[in-house]
Amino acid sequence: MMYEISIGDLRYYIGALDETFDDLYCKWANDPEVTYFLFQGTYPVVKSDAIEIRHQHNCVIYGIYCDKVLIGTCGIYDINWINRAGEFRILIGEKTHWHKGIAKYCLTYVTAMAFDRFNLHKLCLGYNAAHEAAARAYAKSAFKVEYTIKEAHYKNGRYYDLVHMSLFKRDYQDQMSQSPH
Repeated sequence: MMYEISIGDLRYYIGALDETFDDLYCKWANDPEVTYFLFQGTYPVVKSDAIEIRHQHNCVIYGIYCDKVLIGTCGIYDINWINRAGEFRILIGEKTHWHKGIAKYCLTYVTAMAFDRFNLHKLCLGYNAAHEAAARAYAKSAFKVEYTIKEAHYKNGRYYDLVHMSLFKRDYQDQMSQSPH
């Protein structure tokens, strides 16, 4: 299954991860600029870490591609199949694709997959409160802030607040029933 998006002259699609993930993920996860506001990047990442991530049974990870080149990942992580809950995460590793608006399409796609395909009850996400681009993208979504944890993450020589948001399947379904088809 593939989801296609056009933004300006660029054509993106979200689909299965390809074999380039392992090396690219290591490159991105070890780049301080890419991970500046993320909760990863504190410890070095090696290829075996990427392989382990790709094979986790409690995650559904998609590749984000532009012109058939992997530029990032998005997906549902830490899925608890009993409670039917998971966490949305996104990583745009290729900096030339930052601030293009791709995150909102990824969030829409992964949310639909979480509720329509995997029958999750709740999808959460968390972000560094200082990450303005993430804050803008998530504020436009149907996700609601559940809480903020003050000074929860130490990175870049300071403590950052963590904002935790969630969306329940019933609220997603209400939103979908009210939107024009």
